[in-house]
Amino acid sequence: KPGTFAAANLTGDLGRLVGTPELVRTLFLSEGVSPDLLHRVAAQVGPESYRAFVDMLALKRPKPARARRVPMLVLGAADDWIFPPRDIEATAAAYATSPVMVDDLAHDVMLDTNWERAAEAVEAWLETLPVSDG
Repeated sequence: KPGTFAAANLTGDLGRLVGTPELVRTLFLSEGVSPDLLHRVAAQVGPESYRAFVDMLALKRPKPARARRVPMLVLGAADDWIFPPRDIEATAAAYATSPVMVDDLAHDVMLDTNWERAAEAVEAWLETLPVSDG
């Protein structure tokens, strides 16, 4: 929805991006989400801070080199419209790791229909970490 996105940026009102349940579904949830879940999520979504949005895009960029010594999971949702798989792959490459993509899941991983798949991927990754004696 380029017009909606342009209006949100011109006015600084990101709430325009989530003004209808269909926009919420497009941005945050999987195609097959139940109407009940969609309406519950849509009722709770509101405008985000425009300043935080701009900071995330341009002003406060992460510094991957500082974190490369720390084990890191870069997990993405295969159906994420906001951070598509190519962005997850680029993030993983920046942090010198491999991405884990979860199929049939969209941006709001913890609210989406198949959230268990993401939880299982996190659990599997945690099990690969060495156990500390301290």
